[in-house]
Amino acid sequence: MNLRKIIFELHKILGLTTGIVVFIVAITGCCWAFRDEIESLYDDYKKVSPQNEPILTPTVAKMYAKEVFPNNHIHGTLFKKADDAIEVIFYDPQPEFYQSVFLNPYTGKVIQVDDHLSGFFAFILKGHMRLWLPKEIGEQVVGASILIFMVIILSGIFLWIPKKRKNLKQRLRFSWKDTTRWKRKNFDLHTIIGFYICSLALILAFTGSVMSYNWMKYVLYKSLGETRKLRS
Repeated sequence: MNLRKIIFELHKILGLTTGIVVFIVAITGCCWAFRDEIESLYDDYKKVSPQNEPILTPTVAKMYAKEVFPNNHIHGTLFKKADDAIEVIFYDPQPEFYQSVFLNPYTGKVIQVDDHLSGFFAFILKGHMRLWLPKEIGEQVVGASILIFMVIILSGIFLWIPKKRKNLKQRLRFSWKDTTRWKRKNFDLHTIIGFYICSLALILAFTGSVMSYNWMKYVLYKSLGETRKLRS
């Protein structure tokens, strides 16, 4: 069995074993990415009346938010438009704590406190991070599946390269005829669309793996010249 055939079999087997996991992670990730747009349809507390006054500085916003959760770690502070509330995000891994404090950007008044570990989008996030399994098991399953998915992408790129240069056009565009069989159409859909999205898919998989594994985060940060101690 030559190298190309071995990689082809590996590509198929790994695709079958991780396909469902990657599909769930992709769909839930898409839902989570549009969380703000979806929530804006029914959560009006995130909007305020614009005022002809300066907005709070990040330091002051954090100070007001800390009054709500004085013992928790601030993960980030989000400033948007003039009519948007400031969101101060709190996150701690152990014990798991993930909540946001929404502030009036002009007065610092607490408008709302959201618990990201409950509700519909908490369900979506748990599916994305750990497939609704126990944390210790689910995160390992997702992390391993994404690493395998990276191998699938790289092996797919290798298999995409045609043996003969004259066949390159068939890998870049659809050229179906009335006589083209469905198996060929299915193959073209997989290879052509796969080629155009493989770069984005590889970036998403890599960044997801960095979030899943501290050792990957450490290697990436060190390669970029980061000298600070990483927080787990």
